Parts: sequence; C-alpha cells; structure tokens
Amino acid sequence: MRLTFFALTILVTGLLTGCNDFAEDLNEYNSDKTGTVIIKMTDAPFPADLVSEANITIDWIKLLKQDSEEGDDNDSLSVIMIELEDNMTLNLLSLSNGVTEILSETDVPAGTYDEIRLHITDAGIMLKDSTYFDLKVPSGDASGLKIKINPALDLGENMISEVLLDFDVSRSFVLRGNMKHGYDKVVGFIFKPVIRAVASIAAAEIYGAVTDTTDAIIENALLTLLSGADTVTTALTDSLGLYRIIGIPPGLYSLTCEKDSFNTQTKENLDLNGGDSLEQNFELVSTEPADDN
Repeated sequence: MRLTFFALTILVTGLLTGCNDFAEDLNEYNSDKTGTVIIKMTDAPFPADLVSEANITIDWIKLLKQDSEEGDDNDSLSVIMIELEDNMTLNLLSLSNGVTEILSETDVPAGTYDEIRLHITDAGIMLKDSTYFDLKVPSGDASGLKIKINPALDLGENMISEVLLDFDVSRSFVLRGNMKHGYDKVVGFIFKPVIRAVASIAAAEIYGAVTDTTDAIIENALLTLLSGADTVTTALTDSLGLYRIIGIPPGLYSLTCEKDSFNTQTKENLDLNGGDSLEQNFELVSTEPADDN
C-alpha cells in the first residue's frame, strides 16, 4: 500500500553533495571523461493510518561499474564511494507519489553502472500516538545493501543523469500485530529493506485518478503495477483520489486498482517506452447494496 502525493520530482530539502574520496584518482584518470550522477530516493506505498513516520538513516552510497567485482571495492575508478557529509535521516512517508529527495550529486568517471550499494545505519517507525519503534537493521551488510540498477546507468562524458531508488516501504517494514484494531494491537515492526533502482533517463511514469460511479473521489485505493506476475511497485491514492508511479523501466505492464467494498479493476497491456507519461483513470463499482433510502 502507498501513501501518495501528486508532485513531480520535488527536491524536498535541496541537495547534499557526497565527499569524493576518489578525487585524486579522478584527476589522474582524466577529468574531461566524467559525468555527473544525481542519486534520488522515493518510496513505494505504506499503510499509514496509524503511522506518522517511517525513518531510515544513510551514511554512504557506492556506485559499481558494470564489470566490477566484489574484490574491486578498493578500485576507486570501478567502485565509487560517496560518503554523505552528514548522516541523512529520511521519513519515507514524505517521499511518495513522485516526491523525491536528492541523496547525492557527484561527478564520477564515465561508464556503465549497474549496481548501487546503500548503507543504512538506523531505522524506526513512529505511530501517530507518538509510540516509537527503534528497529534492528539487518546484520551482515557491512558492504551495504546491494541493489541492481535496471536499466543500467550509461553515463557519458559531461552528461548529467539520475538514479532513482524506490524504497518499497510496505514490504520493508513488516507489521507485527493488527493495525486495523488500534494502537494497542501493534506489537512492532521487522525491518527487511526492499529497494529497486532505475536510471531515470530511460524511465516512464503512470498517473491518474480513482473515483466511484458517482464521481466521488476514492482515497487510499491500492494500485499495483505488474510485469507479468511480478510486482514492480505499488501506490495509494491521496486525499484527492490521485496517484503517480514514477521510475518505470520500458516494458509491458498491467495495473490493478482495488479498494475495500469495490470491485477490483485491471488495465492490461500498458506498453511503456522511456520518457512516456501515461494517464490511467479508474472508476470503481461498489459491492455494497444500494441504499433504497
């Protein structure tokens, strides 16, 4: 499920510039043969009826060239370390429906990058009654979470490109308890990060509105984008009944819309190319008996 806002690629708090530990090697390599990569983060949906914050803290990022190996971590031309000037804490519930946050804007050697590593130091959930759950970050990730960039980032000389990290909050923060039955039934959460990465230059988006047959807006309708049987990402409509899904790689998709007390609808054969912006609206039919009064 997804908390949604309608804005496009908003830079919520400006940019942070990564510290370039590889600067001396870059100068020796050839400063003319570099491009700039902007790394942004957004989120997939989260059921936020009782939740006010879903926080993570990041201290560094790595970019790996296509042919680099695990043992190449000390090769600053193949594995680019970007240390954030200050540890960055993000409330993922503020990053949704096209809203993004810049994590770093850094000059790196030109080439093809197909993996990014994200190092998370802390995670936590705050409920709307101010209860806070400090969550355990999975151990054994000293090298950072390994995320394949699909499609890969092909960065040319003097080129500026973006990598979008889509943090799937609904699958990353696993509820312990039953949120539908109130705060006292929430035992806690388990943190299991699920993130996808896409080079934005080749990405598409889908947006639209969800209403019922009387044209009344439907808030918190769940939209699920599928590639075959695989879930790519999800979205929830906002208070205006609007949704937006960004960072979609070219391909053939289906989009399902569902909401309690309404029949589920699916749009099939959505053929997207890089840069496409496709509008898909839904009119859901209620399953509740008609009120004769």
